[in-house]
Amino acid sequence: MFARTTMAELDPVRMSVDDAVRVFKESVIPAEGIASGFYDDQLAKFVTIYRSERGREIYELVLAEAPALTIG
Repeated sequence: MFARTTMAELDPVRMSVDDAVRVFKESVIPAEGIASGFYDDQLAKFVTIYRSERGREIYELVLAEAPALTIG
């Protein structure tokens, strides 16, 4: 399983945090699985409100289940 994170410092004077989160949820998150450049096109909607360069990291996740404890 893989997970991606996008980190961005937004300028709340140019767009409220609530509005930025709404736009991100509506247009960027649905585009994350597409490798055609659509993801970057969607993030470009925020270029005027970034305070610093955005970052993006990808992690491989491993799920491990611990055995149930038995008492007695």
